[in-house]
Amino acid sequence: MPRPETTFEVTTRTLQGRLLLRPSKKLNSIILGIVGRALAMYPVKLHLLVVASNHLHLILTTSSTRQLASFMNFVNGNLAREAGRLHGWREKFWSRRYRAIAIEDDAKLRERVKYALSHGCKEGLVLRPGQWPGVN
Repeated sequence: MPRPETTFEVTTRTLQGRLLLRPSKKLNSIILGIVGRALAMYPVKLHLLVVASNHLHLILTTSSTRQLASFMNFVNGNLAREAGRLHGWREKFWSRRYRAIAIEDDAKLRERVKYALSHGCKEGLVLRPGQWPGVN
């Protein structure tokens, strides 16, 4: 059981790495709306959200794994439904349940933020993290 106010890195990948989260103004708006609604509903502090074309990263703080599970259930369920509808995808959306790893110290937090923000650069899609057209 994590201690109160634990910070987690959470990742979720689409089925078979399909590009169901590829950036568009419409999808970005959907994602921000879903996450915004989840933040209003659940006691979670969001520090980082990065959405790549086939997965997403969140860094968040919560006081219980139950709150984390409720938040992620809302986000992943609604995102699968709405992004699936946008792309005409009617099959399973996520490859598996989200993965959440506790971040124990500031050095690890900085490492995980840098990792999440650098995806587009590592893949050669953009020169700087701020150029990624998806949510970040």
